[in-house]
Amino acid sequence: MPDLYSKYLLEKEGKETIEIPGKGFVTYKIVHGSEGDLCHVCVLYVDPAHRNTVIARELMNGLKLKFAKKCKAFTAAVFTRQFNTTTTLKTLLFYGFEVVGIRDEEILLYKDFN
Repeated sequence: MPDLYSKYLLEKEGKETIEIPGKGFVTYKIVHGSEGDLCHVCVLYVDPAHRNTVIARELMNGLKLKFAKKCKAFTAAVFTRQFNTTTTLKTLLFYGFEVVGIRDEEILLYKDFN
């Protein structure tokens, strides 16, 4: 992900990015709640040449390691009108997320940090 775009997301939306150069990135935001902090996964992207490998898992494990003492869980939302919705949902479910609801055109997911 271009460095300037990552800076833009941090400045304008409070979102940070972890990248494995040339392979993929995850953009996330820490959400403060009354029951503890959550790590909300905004975007998880793996370059097509590196899909069906361990890149998505490495990115998510990197987030988990970074926030293991701060956050209690991951959250994510899959927009149903995007391309490859099924593939995105399968990836998150394979990592251990559970569907916890729907909102408008989004499928809401949750995964404890354990």
